[in-house]
Amino acid sequence: MTSPLLELEKLSIAYQNRGVVNEVSLTLSYQQKIAIVGESGSGKTQLARAIAGILPDQAQVTSQKFLFADQNVTALNRRARQAMRGRQIAMIMQDPHYSLNPVMQIGEQIAEVYRYHFGTPRQLARQKALESLEKLHIKDPEKIFKSWPHHISGGMGQRVMIAMMMAASPKLLIADEPTSSLDGSTALRVIEELDQQFKQHDMGMIYITHDLDLATQFCDQIIVMYRGNIVETLAAKRVDEAQHPYTQGLLKCIPRAGQMPDRLPTLKEGTFA
Repeated sequence: MTSPLLELEKLSIAYQNRGVVNEVSLTLSYQQKIAIVGESGSGKTQLARAIAGILPDQAQVTSQKFLFADQNVTALNRRARQAMRGRQIAMIMQDPHYSLNPVMQIGEQIAEVYRYHFGTPRQLARQKALESLEKLHIKDPEKIFKSWPHHISGGMGQRVMIAMMMAASPKLLIADEPTSSLDGSTALRVIEELDQQFKQHDMGMIYITHDLDLATQFCDQIIVMYRGNIVETLAAKRVDEAQHPYTQGLLKCIPRAGQMPDRLPTLKEGTFA
């Protein structure tokens, strides 16, 4: 039996002793896609950043178990965690224009992944960067390679981020609201490209979103967070059987074709404590 890719047991995050994530436990297998769903402030991005190892120094992170690919993450020093980031765990942020370096051409930023993690010679790294853009069906990859971040759209920026994060063939890809700033059709293309990359690699994926409907279509398992706690975990295909009132509330807030109520219900703060 293959060990899980990621195992968390009672992981908590606090700032100045104020908890933002409370004793979260989850398991992710290879070739599994988990969605972590919740409103803004529910702790889902903080959890993702803890897994990726990119929380600020003032964050207080504790856990009873934190295993990644059979490695005890809590026992790793800063240099080992840094080596793991990007090479084994990659994270796509919400807005590519804040993640991409504004003073470097797009292609050079992708090529840098090959040079940093594998010591690839500059010319070969450039070729691999172009190939990574071609794999995402980007028209005229040479043009995008030479573009600056402010020259490309949000949708193209996310596709560039996918190419960059997949360059090192990570074991875990975390996508944090990768479609939140995109229109519907562009968002769908980005999701399809993420799914294609997932199917081509032996990896696991964590998808962070507030869109429960999208999560059920894209992922295998749904984890619902509220106020820093996991309140429900269920298979995506059984989301309609949700038992927790908060999950039921999220489902009721989704507009449905053919159903036109006078007003969509809203979630009231404190109702689900």
